[in-house]
Amino acid sequence: MLKKIIFHETLLNLASFRFHLIIALFVVMFFGGLIVNINNYKVRLGEYTETMAKGDPNHIAVPPSPLSPFSEGMDQYSAMSVSLDSAIVGLIDVKSLGKDNVSLRLSAFETLDFNFAIRVILSLGAIILTFSSVSGERFAGVLKLASASGLSKRHIILGKMTASFASLAVPLLICTVVACIILAINNMLATQMDAVRVGFFLLFSLIYILFFTLLGLIISIATQRPQESLVAGVLFWLFFVFIMPSLIPQATSLFADLPSTRAMEEARKHRWVGTLFEIENSNASQAVAIQQLQDDNASNWERSRNQINNYAKIKRYFDLLSPADIYNDASMEVVGNGLQNAIHAKKSVLQHKDNVLNDPANSSFVFQRNPFASDLMPAIISVLILCLEICILLVVAYSKFMRLDLREG
Repeated sequence: MLKKIIFHETLLNLASFRFHLIIALFVVMFFGGLIVNINNYKVRLGEYTETMAKGDPNHIAVPPSPLSPFSEGMDQYSAMSVSLDSAIVGLIDVKSLGKDNVSLRLSAFETLDFNFAIRVILSLGAIILTFSSVSGERFAGVLKLASASGLSKRHIILGKMTASFASLAVPLLICTVVACIILAINNMLATQMDAVRVGFFLLFSLIYILFFTLLGLIISIATQRPQESLVAGVLFWLFFVFIMPSLIPQATSLFADLPSTRAMEEARKHRWVGTLFEIENSNASQAVAIQQLQDDNASNWERSRNQINNYAKIKRYFDLLSPADIYNDASMEVVGNGLQNAIHAKKSVLQHKDNVLNDPANSSFVFQRNPFASDLMPAIISVLILCLEICILLVVAYSKFMRLDLREG
């Protein structure tokens, strides 16, 4: 009986106009973003190849991530071209690869990756697909007829859950497989580890969709009319996807200060001007003054890095309150574009700068991203919290439906 209910509910979903609208919008955004990100990757890769082909240790680049179409994350900051001026106290000039692309700078969404399409479109789709699953049929008297025919309430709610989730999970799976084929053709999915990363990304995406599917069903069970379910569902979706993620950085700033890039740049300029003044108006040697400036710059970078790490750590705790932030953080980390990889990229550049200053003739830059295990563990920890929330929603949805009187209109 359960299989028949799942089959029936799935057919109802597939035949509905709202399902066609959701999937059409998702496919357009999904593959539109894929084309944009592939072109952006090629621009970045071209700049990286051109920079490294020169063999100049004072001009290096960090390669872009081939998995950025799934979740660009911090790759826009870690995939960069770096110029070192060892004659001027190791001055570093940084430019993000591909940022001069005019089409990207003029686009409405600079980053239109799979993460965005799933986090926004499919979560809304889960709400729209489930808002009338119970309230609509209850209002129309369908559930009363189902109850009179002897259908088990347990089979009804489990069938609705499974059918609603599968209706969104299958299109996502198909789109991901097609996208992987396209990325493989473009040499952006070349290793077995890349495929494993994509597999975990898909798993996290399905868990995220399941959260909003259960949320939509609970709202549908708790309301009397489908109109009420739709309004309440959209409001909850706005809160979890947009409002809560916007409030979390503000809450984090109350407990940790995030260093301002402008303030750091101004402080560095002041230190440089002060060093020049000291060299010209005192008996201090140029070498001693420059060494002192280098030490101040290194100390300032270390202090700023600690501030960033502290801010990121506290924000990570707050992110556990938001399903959208949990999914966003986990998806970035699992494809290797999280904050830790961005910090790792800058540390690699600073280490290369020290090598150039100490031994210019034997300095070569080779960048290796963080190992998969270091990216996977924090992502899994975050997703486990989301799974716990899903278990709670599952129990609430099941128990509320089992207590529902289907004879009421």
